[in-house]
Amino acid sequence: MVEPDPAAARTITEHLIDLRLEVLVRSDGASALEALEGPPPDAVLCETVMPGIDGHTVLQAVIDRALPCPVLLMGAHVEVADVLEAWRSGAADFLPKPFSRRQLRDALRRAWARAASRAPARGGPRPCPPRRRPPPSPRPPPSTPGGRPCAPGRHKAPWRCPWRRSSSSASAS
Repeated sequence: MVEPDPAAARTITEHLIDLRLEVLVRSDGASALEALEGPPPDAVLCETVMPGIDGHTVLQAVIDRALPCPVLLMGAHVEVADVLEAWRSGAADFLPKPFSRRQLRDALRRAWARAASRAPARGGPRPCPPRRRPPPSPRPPPSTPGGRPCAPGRHKAPWRCPWRRSSSSASAS
């Protein structure tokens, strides 16, 4: 985690420890880049606005080094443009401060799930799954009194189409 504010770092560290995660805290972007030289972390949680090297530079360093960890950026004064820039740059998520333990947990789970779905399988990239065709419909499509079929998705249960009932009850009498 990269957080220049000691009070915020302490609070976020407590959240991460409560989630039973090991935490390595850095106070600036330069020391974070040094820490990335070692074994890759499971995730990087980084403040966007820092003196010297900012969070976007740390994110770009993770991407350039092809580290297999998601980067979550966080910030206190957030605008939509900042969030969009973070996502376009490759951030897994953006957390506006202050955030709760639950928000942090959910963001980490989403980031890890996305990273796992993008990770190549052992022995090379995963092939695309085969396209599946939908199973054939067991019932004919419903139709209106004029004999035209109803619009797709018009009824939650197409076999319960009111026009279908009226036409079948009329033919039964």
